[in-house]
Amino acid sequence: MKTFTFFLALFLAFTVITAEDNEEQWFASSINPFDQKKRDISAKITFYEGHSLDNAACYGRDGLPEYDAKSTDFIGAMKGLNNCYKCLEITNPKNKKKVVVKIIDKCAGCKKNQVDLTRTAFSKIANPDDGIVNIKFRAVSCPSKVFSLGGSMLSEKFCLESRSISVTEFINYALRAHKRDPFIEFIKGMLMTPFVLHARPLPHIYDPTEKEDSPGDDDYHMDANVARYCDILSSIEELINEHIRKQAKGVPDQSRLKRLVPSISTFHTQLPLRESFLLANTKHSIAARRFVPPSFNDIRRILNTAQNIAIAPKLKLITFDGDMTLYDDGKDFEHDSELVKLLMKLLEHDLYVCVVTAAGYPGDASRYEQRLSGLLKGFENARLSKEMCEKFFVLGGECNYLLQCQDNYHLKYLKESEYQPQCIRSWKPDQIKAILDLAQENLQRCIDDMKLPCTVLRKSKAVGIVPKPNVKIFREQLDECVLSTQHRIVNYLQSPRGSENSLPFCAFNGGSDVWVDIGNKLIGVHILQEFLGAKPHETLHVGDQFLSTGNDFATRHQCCTLWIVSPVETQNVLVELTALLEAKKPERVVK
Repeated sequence: MKTFTFFLALFLAFTVITAEDNEEQWFASSINPFDQKKRDISAKITFYEGHSLDNAACYGRDGLPEYDAKSTDFIGAMKGLNNCYKCLEITNPKNKKKVVVKIIDKCAGCKKNQVDLTRTAFSKIANPDDGIVNIKFRAVSCPSKVFSLGGSMLSEKFCLESRSISVTEFINYALRAHKRDPFIEFIKGMLMTPFVLHARPLPHIYDPTEKEDSPGDDDYHMDANVARYCDILSSIEELINEHIRKQAKGVPDQSRLKRLVPSISTFHTQLPLRESFLLANTKHSIAARRFVPPSFNDIRRILNTAQNIAIAPKLKLITFDGDMTLYDDGKDFEHDSELVKLLMKLLEHDLYVCVVTAAGYPGDASRYEQRLSGLLKGFENARLSKEMCEKFFVLGGECNYLLQCQDNYHLKYLKESEYQPQCIRSWKPDQIKAILDLAQENLQRCIDDMKLPCTVLRKSKAVGIVPKPNVKIFREQLDECVLSTQHRIVNYLQSPRGSENSLPFCAFNGGSDVWVDIGNKLIGVHILQEFLGAKPHETLHVGDQFLSTGNDFATRHQCCTLWIVSPVETQNVLVELTALLEAKKPERVVK
C-alpha cells in the first residue's frame, strides 16, 4: 500500500496558565519576578488522576477567587498554602521539556518543593509511567490577572489560549496545503485502496480472454465494496475512539491517530462513520462507482452526518456562520428561504440558536436586523413565543457584540458586562489600534503590489479590503493578503515591541474579501457556551470557512462542527438534524 503524505495544518501550542501576580514569592520578598534574577530549584513532580477540583484549597483564601479548574488543565498542588495561585516554569533536565503550571491546591502528603501535577501537565514533560521525576522549577510571573467566574465568565485559562489562536508560524504558500483538510485527506487515502483494487470498469467489447461477469456479479461486487468501505471506516472509528480515550487521560499526542494525522484536533463526541457511510451510499451510490473514487466532498458529507447522529441526543446550542451558510455572500436572509422553518424547528426543540458572524456593526442593531430580515419576519409571521424568541442570539464581530431577539421580533444589544469576561473587556484601545494599523498597512501594500481593484475599510475592531462593484478577486490573491498579513502581525506580536499589544486576532479569506478582526470565533463560541450553559459536546457550529484561511476553522477546538459549502447544503444538514432530534426525543436530556 502506498505511503500517503499528509500535509500538516499548524496548530498552536497553547499557553494554558494564568493567575494573579502576587507580590510575595517563596524565593523573594516584594520584588517583581521580572525585576530580579530567577533561580532554579531542584524538586520532584508526581501526578494525580483526580477529576473533582471544585474544592481546591486555594479557593477563597485571602480573597482569592475560584479558578475554573479542569483535570486537563496545567495546574498543580504543593505543600501548604503559601504558593496559592503562583506560577512555575518546570523543566525536565533529561529531555529539556518545559511546562508552566499554576498552583491551585494544597498537597497534604507532599514534601517541601514537591509539585503534584495533573496528568495533562505531567505528560508534557515526562512519561506518566515514570511516576516520580526529578525536575527543576522557577517562579514566573503569570500572564494575566485572575478573575471571578460568574455564569457568563470565561476561564482565565481560555483567555490565554484564545490570545494565540491565530498566532501561527508562517509557512510559504507553495509548501503548505492550506486548501486541504488533513483528516479528510487521510480518510480519502484509506478509501482509495478498495477502489483501486476492486472497482473494475465494465468492458465495452467482448474479450474472450476476460472472465465474463454474470448480471448477478455486479450486485456482488457492489455489496463487497460496501463491506470493504465499511470495514475501513469502522477501523477509523476505533482510531477516533482511542484518540478520545487518550484525550480524557490528558495524553492525546500518544494516540495512533495523532501519529497518522499529526494536525488532528480535539474530538468532542464519537463519530459513527460506518452508519453515516451507509446512509450516504443509499443517496449517492458511492460503492457502485467504478471510475470516480470517494471524493473530498463525499467524506465531508459523511463526517457531517456522523456528527449529526452523535450530537443529536445532547445538542443544546447550535451556532451558524452567516454568509454562504444561511444566505448568499453579501446578501440578506431571504424571507422565503426554507431555512426559516428549519431554524424555528430548532427553537421548538428547545435549542439555543445563534448566528456567529464576522460582520461588525457596533451599536447598530438595525444593520443586523437587515441582514436577518427574512428570518425575523418569519418569526413574526409564526407568532413565535417570547421564550423561543429569547433563545435566538446574534454574535457579531466574531466575539465582540451580542444581541438577543425580543418578543417584538427585534434584536437588542446586551451589555458587555453581561457576557464578556474581564480579560476581553480589558483590551485597550491602543492595543487594538496597534494591531489594526499594522494589518491596514500590510493590506494596502498587497493592494499596491498586486494592483487589486479594492478599497480598505476600517472599523472599530476590524480592518479589511473589499472589491469594487462588479469585480471578482482571485482566491490566490485573497489568500496572499491573508497569509502575508497574518505573518506580519505574528512577527510583530512576538517581538519585544509588540508583545505588550498581544491580543487574539483572526485574519481570514471571506470568499470575496479579506478581513482582520480583533478576537475570533473560538472566543465567540466559548462566550456563548459559558453564557448559555452549554458544553463542547453539546454545541454544534455550522459554517463554510473551515480551511486554514477561514474564520470557522478555530471553532473546532471548542465544539463539534458541520462543514457545509452553501445555504442549500445547510438546509440539507438541518433537515437531517431535525429528523434526528425528533427521532431521539426520548434520549434527549436538554435542561
